[in-house]
Amino acid sequence: MGGWVSLKFAADHPERVRRLILMDSAGLLFDGVNADALHPHNPKELAHMMEVLSPHPRPVPDFFARDIVRNMTANEWVVARALKSMRSGRDLMDGKLQSVNMPVLIVWGREDLMTPLAVGERMHRGMPQSLLYVFDGTGHLAPTERSRQVSASVINFLNAEPPLAAGTQEIADSR
Repeated sequence: MGGWVSLKFAADHPERVRRLILMDSAGLLFDGVNADALHPHNPKELAHMMEVLSPHPRPVPDFFARDIVRNMTANEWVVARALKSMRSGRDLMDGKLQSVNMPVLIVWGREDLMTPLAVGERMHRGMPQSLLYVFDGTGHLAPTERSRQVSASVINFLNAEPPLAAGTQEIADSR
């Protein structure tokens, strides 16, 4: 939910943010049909969560899966609170993007089942100064699944003077 928090901060305090980077970010109203996958209670549910997060999930050994589930259960209140806020609409950014006037890089996986690409496209339309990079063959974990390409995009965005021109760039799956 870090992108959502960053987006809200940038909208509330645009004078304090020079550039903003959002990656597969929540923050706008959408049907979070797969959001409950973020609450795994056993290794099987963890495997399902990984399938929702990535079109190419890596298997997690059972002994490690149990530890992950135990740690996630201990901090489940964080995810539950964020999902409650999302479902209530209390902190959604719909209709508030016009105050985000700094350069924005939006990174999205085309196969994101958690936060669909349509959300990223709406963010891009709501912030016409933004640059949207869409990665084919990639899910919700673009920085992990496409680390080299995402890192290069971020570095180029941060180093560009003047900021890169707004638009959309489609990046094919080249694994």
